[in-house]
Amino acid sequence: MAYLENVFAALSHLVNALTGGDARNSFSARTGAALARGEAWARPVAWVIDRALFSRNHCLEHAREEGLI
Repeated sequence: MAYLENVFAALSHLVNALTGGDARNSFSARTGAALARGEAWARPVAWVIDRALFSRNHCLEHAREEGLI
């Protein structure tokens, strides 16, 4: 299980870097920070990420963990 978590974390950092974010942060954290700022694009993206990971507030939690909010 740790292997898959590491792969998904690496993919999240890659997607974030490819979409103009800082490679040190995950795409989930970037989305959570944008959601906290009220950016319109973040709400549907966070909804999809939360549902895909069977989690509530995944993006906001990761934004807090990574120090973005």
